[in-house]
Formats: sequence, C-alpha cells, structure tokens
Amino acid sequence: MNILSIDLSTQSLTLLVVSDPAGEIVEKVSVSFVHEPELIRFGLDPETLVLPSDIEGRAEQPALLYPAALQLALERLLAKGFDFSSIRVINHSSQQHGHLYLSKAATEAF
Repeated sequence: MNILSIDLSTQSLTLLVVSDPAGEIVEKVSVSFVHEPELIRFGLDPETLVLPSDIEGRAEQPALLYPAALQLALERLLAKGFDFSSIRVINHSSQQHGHLYLSKAATEAF
C-alpha cells in the first residue's frame, strides 16, 4: 500500500508516492507553474510567479492554476503506469500566502 503526498507551493505542485510501511519513495512528479506548456495559459510572470498587475504591491495567482496543476501531475503519474488503487492515504501540504479584505466594520466584529 502507498501514501500519496501532495505538496502545493507558490512555484510548483509535487506528488510524492511513499510505500507504507517501508517509507521508500515509489514515484515523484513535479509540475512547475511557469515552465509547463500546459500551464502557460494562466499568465504568470516567470520572474515573480504572480499575475501582472496595474496596482503596485498586488501579488495574485489564479485559483484555477492549482487544480490544473494537480490534474497535470496526476495525468503524468498515470502515464508512468502507476496503480492508483494502491493508495490508502492522501496527505496534503500547502505553502500559500494570502489575505482577506475586511470592511471598516471588521474591527467591531473582532
């Protein structure tokens, strides 16, 4: 049986399949957000890894980039002939930074 680990960072998405209980790496697939032809359509600046913006200091990545990268990585794992029925656990780690805009009434609510 295997563990599928999904690591989502600001630069890439990586799938790591680890055997259980031996802990050996069975497969590894990594997808770069700016170097994959299939992901160029999202328009990230290859230097900053964010969308171009007309507002100074704004740094955004399109939300649909993440499921597209996951699908691409899973397709590559499948193309390697990996047997997905061997997975018994899925682990996920995200290294994303974000913010939430609040109204002036937020200070009263907190």
